[in-house]
Amino acid sequence: MKEDKMDKTKNEHMSVDAIILVTLVIILLALAAFYLMGKKEKVISTVPSIVPTQQQVIPTQISSINVPTVTKAPTIQITHAPTATPTPSPKPIPHGTKNFMVSIGSDVKGPRMGKGTIDPYDPAFGGNQKLTIEVNDTVPVQKVVATLKTDKKTTEHALTAGPGVTNKGNWSGEWTVDDSYLYTYVLSIQATSASGTSTVDVTLR
Repeated sequence: MKEDKMDKTKNEHMSVDAIILVTLVIILLALAAFYLMGKKEKVISTVPSIVPTQQQVIPTQISSINVPTVTKAPTIQITHAPTATPTPSPKPIPHGTKNFMVSIGSDVKGPRMGKGTIDPYDPAFGGNQKLTIEVNDTVPVQKVVATLKTDKKTTEHALTAGPGVTNKGNWSGEWTVDDSYLYTYVLSIQATSASGTSTVDVTLR
């Protein structure tokens, strides 16, 4: 009986001790947990934030941009060979025998010339041409000369007075035309007497 009471008392002491021990363990665990929590917060607060902050990228102002200059392709001028100036077409002239009239001013000294005839007006190359011209003066006419200017030649031909002609009448002459007259065709007639020399130009073309 006494032993049972002692065992009961002993068991009660053991229960109290166990409770106290458990309580101390809980307190220690709580303190340890509190300590660890405080230390963790401190560590976290001292660690620098590694969250990247948004950066504003401000482009620097470009003061000048060296843009390569595009060189314009050189203009190529094509020089054409000079075109030959077209030769003007010859002026048309009459055919066959033609009459003409010349006039000399009153202030010109020498014989006066009037009506004339040229036959043919357009002779063939190497063909003959005859000229007749009326020459008048108050004194005997000494000589009459016809000068024919063609494209490449100038020829002189003496005229002969008609029968019985001294100071008034027709003078005539004949020659061969051996040059072209497409562009130059001029007949100059010069009459001479004691009163002087007179000249007329007849442009045939």
